[in-house]
Amino acid sequence: MLAHVFKVFENQLIDYAGLFPPTQLPLEQAIHNYAEYIRSDESWKLSTFVIPVIQLEQLLEYQKLFDSNYKLKLSVTGKPSQDNFSSIKALKQTHLKTYQFAEDNAEWLEIVALEYPFAKEVPSKLFLDELYNVSTQLDVQVFCEIPVMNVVEFEDFVVRTMKAVVEYNQRIERPFHIKLRTGNENRELVPSSEKVAYFIQQAMQHDLTIKFTAGLHHPVRMYRDEIEDKMHGHLNVFIASALAKHFQLDLATITSIIEEESEEAFVFTKEHIGWKEYEMTAEDFADMRDKYLNSFGSCSFNTPTQELIEVLKRKGTLS
Repeated sequence: MLAHVFKVFENQLIDYAGLFPPTQLPLEQAIHNYAEYIRSDESWKLSTFVIPVIQLEQLLEYQKLFDSNYKLKLSVTGKPSQDNFSSIKALKQTHLKTYQFAEDNAEWLEIVALEYPFAKEVPSKLFLDELYNVSTQLDVQVFCEIPVMNVVEFEDFVVRTMKAVVEYNQRIERPFHIKLRTGNENRELVPSSEKVAYFIQQAMQHDLTIKFTAGLHHPVRMYRDEIEDKMHGHLNVFIASALAKHFQLDLATITSIIEEESEEAFVFTKEHIGWKEYEMTAEDFADMRDKYLNSFGSCSFNTPTQELIEVLKRKGTLS
């Protein structure tokens, strides 16, 4: 029997990113996987199919896999640019590629979100205006990927960028959200626990909804041979984010949750979730999911779900 808190945690948690490293499947295989997943008993754990904007038209070949009852729900990703000016040009191209495509194929396909990487500078009003115009035309959520690696004065950049998003959100009906890249095949590009913790703390303090991507297909932080370093865990980042908001945790405590490698330290009972002495009810966590914690992108759908089940069976939460 599934525990209530497990259902709350896993509900539409995973954006299937099978096209991306390290799995990096061909489109044919990845899209067939998604079509199978949305018809399975595990479909409630699944959110969108993540695809770069440049590959959109290739989906036409697989139209027969979907229909009005089983739609292909997409998160479309843009390409990073060097600066605000280049970002505006790239956005205009994204708009041209996506709008008519979405209109023409609405019976079997829906673009749910646009995931757009910011340049390594605070976004200008002109850029945010263009982003808003595109999102309004497409009627989608926007997740702004804020870079955290190789940026000058990291903490200052993160705060000023989030403030720019928050201030712009006060002027629009559908607010922009944010996105954090938590992993990479190159260990030098995996953000440190301190950076992840700081990003989460600032996101929660600024009341911003967040999604994560990359390197989170294992529940708990661990050393992995494939990168010869430690990878962050999705249990770590989601529980850290929820507790950071719920308890107004300091940075050191958030960092400790991100760095936690013991399954036993996490509280995951039938009605409560947390870390060590910090616990919240399933209802409070569900509220956090709805308001602040969207999903995470994973190149595998089965690995994160099955590994979390194994963790919870060892803890006695699931039978």
